[in-house]
Amino acid sequence: MWFSHDLSARSATYFTVNCPEVAKGQIVHCALGRNPELLIRPCAIDAFIAENYSREWTNHIAICRKELGAYVSATSFKIGAFLST
Repeated sequence: MWFSHDLSARSATYFTVNCPEVAKGQIVHCALGRNPELLIRPCAIDAFIAENYSREWTNHIAICRKELGAYVSATSFKIGAFLST
């Protein structure tokens, strides 16, 4: 991501590559909404993108946690069965 802010002119220019579609939609929605000047705030675009990635990471961690829990349960059952013999 590359950006340039000119606070005196109240403008910001961003150049992004592979911007997540959800974040892009939120940015466009804000730009076309009632308060597009909110996007002039420093790091406003960064916040949309960071929120999107945070959500994606949270979802991925939840999936990994579920898989790890299933593995631990299965392993614990096998160890318990082995020790009881």
